Amino acid sequence: MAAMAALRHAGKRLVGGGRPMSTPAGLGRRNFTQQNLQSHGSSEKANVLMQVQQKKELLYDLICNHGYEVNGKMCIPNLRLLHHLSVEIKPRPDDYVWVYLRITHTVYALCMCVSPLVSLYASWIVFKVTKDALRGEEN
Repeated sequence: MAAMAALRHAGKRLVGGGRPMSTPAGLGRRNFTQQNLQSHGSSEKANVLMQVQQKKELLYDLICNHGYEVNGKMCIPNLRLLHHLSVEIKPRPDDYVWVYLRITHTVYALCMCVSPLVSLYASWIVFKVTKDALRGEEN
């Protein structure tokens, strides 16, 4: 009986029903938003943003030099993070890894933009051909 109640409760939580779980005070994640930055002085804002940028650069270098292979195999989550960080860091035209990641990112973005247009064009062609075929059958 208790198991059924637990399953029912879990089902409600998955679907979004029931009241939201509250986190005990002090255990929730700190939300570092723009509002938090505005409450500090502008020099502190600049300092924090500069530190964040430095951490991005450091993490990119760390993953690039050591972290995308584990036991001789590609570590996909680290490789995805490396792709994301290549967009976030300052341009490095002399770094062949950065150049490769930027090219693949650009090609991926173009494919994502062009593929719906190609699908729409192909659908239009199919519609036109079937419409012409149906007109030919009527005559």
